[in-house]
Parts: sequence; structure tokens; C-alpha cells
Amino acid sequence: MLNRIANISTTKEYKGSQKRRSSDAEKYLAGQNFVGGVRDSNDLSSAGLYLTRAHWIIKELRKDTREKIFLDFIISNLRFKVYVDIPRVLKNRVLDYTVYYTQENSPLGTHASGLMQVELANLQFGGLINASPLKSLNTLFKRFDTISAENELTPDSQMMMEVITDGLENGLYREFVYINSTLFTFLGKMFGRDFSLLSLPAEKADEPVKITLLKKGA
Repeated sequence: MLNRIANISTTKEYKGSQKRRSSDAEKYLAGQNFVGGVRDSNDLSSAGLYLTRAHWIIKELRKDTREKIFLDFIISNLRFKVYVDIPRVLKNRVLDYTVYYTQENSPLGTHASGLMQVELANLQFGGLINASPLKSLNTLFKRFDTISAENELTPDSQMMMEVITDGLENGLYREFVYINSTLFTFLGKMFGRDFSLLSLPAEKADEPVKITLLKKGA
């Protein structure tokens, strides 16, 4: 049976004390029943507190086995959906994200989305990573929304893709290091798994963030 976590609120949604916010997240996590489960209540408490401090909103966490987890989460005006197949991740060290971009303070919903294959290397563990404003991801989607006349772009549209990504490669890489470091620290706390392998450098880093699709609208 699929097990779900939805709408775990973080600092942006709670104006009360740190103690109140972490308590709410911990209680929500503690009320879930996981297949292949969490080790004990300390894991839930640690994971809930980490989410609060990371300023992420988890819309859904779905777990079908101990090895396969789906996550849907929000950082500022960007929404990420990712399916983590743990054996595949540790073997291939890549992760496929769907990213949804909405202009900040816009009531119109999703403006653009993208499929991105991201290299898992040089992740940082051992503490809370400083939050990233994700400027490069936002610039990528803003450029696509305003410059491209096409509703969809793939790697076949090489010239336009190069225009949109020009100068953003290093920033995209750093932002996904932050996202993946936070994600796998959370999963490690939640399910008692060791992802330290992902802190190692990649064997090859030709394209650490590969954009396979950009699409306007939802």
C-alpha cells in the first residue's frame, strides 16, 4: 500500500515559535504508517525538525517499499517532483526531476516546467545547508518564458537551449547540490539510510545538470 505525507508546513507557514513549528511537523510525521518503516520516533523528530529549518514545504511523500520513494516539495516559487529508487540512485548517481516554475506573487499558476537529469556528487552532509535562493533556476525559466517563441524545447533545439542556459551552468549545478544535499539528508534522517557515497566527486562531469525538456504552462 502506498503511504503518503502531505502538506508538511515549514517556517513560511507558521508565525509561532520554532518549538511550535517543529512540534507540528514531528506530530504529522509520527501519525504516518510506513512500509519498511522508520526506525523510531527519534528519526521522525529529527526529520521533522530538519524540514522546518530547511524552509521546505513537502506536499507529498509516498513510499511503496523501503527502496522506492516519491517526493513532491516546494522551495519558494519552484515545485519539484522526484522518484527516488535508492538502489538505482546509489549505482548510477543520477536523479530525474520535474520542476515547475511559477512567477512569484502570481495568481496564474504554473508558467513553465522542465525535466532535468541531475548528477549526484559532492553532496554535503552533517548539518543544515544554507538555503539557496535558486536564482539560476528562476533565471532559466524566466528566459524560456520570455525569449523562446516555442512552447516546448528539447536538446534538439540546441541553439535556443544554449541561449537560455548561457552562463547558468555553474549556478544550476550549485543549486542542485544544495537541493540534493538537503533531500538526502532528510531521507537519511527519516529512514536511517546512509547516502555518504553521494558526497564523492563524480567520475565524469560533462553535464551535471542535463535539461531534457522545457515546456510552457502546467
